[in-house]
Amino acid sequence: MVLMQGDQVVDQSSNAFPDEGTYVATVYWKAALGFAALREEVGDDAFFAGLHDYAARERFQIAGPPDLLGAFERAAGGQLEVFWRSWFERVEGRVSIVVVSGSATPGGPSPVRATPLT
Repeated sequence: MVLMQGDQVVDQSSNAFPDEGTYVATVYWKAALGFAALREEVGDDAFFAGLHDYAARERFQIAGPPDLLGAFERAAGGQLEVFWRSWFERVEGRVSIVVVSGSATPGGPSPVRATPLT
């Protein structure tokens, strides 16, 4: 399955999207695929540790994308800025979506393999 909707930047105001369909494709599909790709990139342990770190640090705070990126970088033990920009802050073209059998639960395989098309 390939997402054919025009690519958009995920990290932008909701009123910046040209229409509802583009918003849905970007926020609910591309962003989700970005997180699935991040999980594959850093591994399950670092991915879920990053989410836990983010929730613990930002509880009752006003958090933004840099806070989430920082949590994943701490958990992964390295810089993820290039990866993050590629998925969430830039338009790189269409996104290839390949759905595979599996579970999205912790410890289970990621049900999606996704990469930006270049």
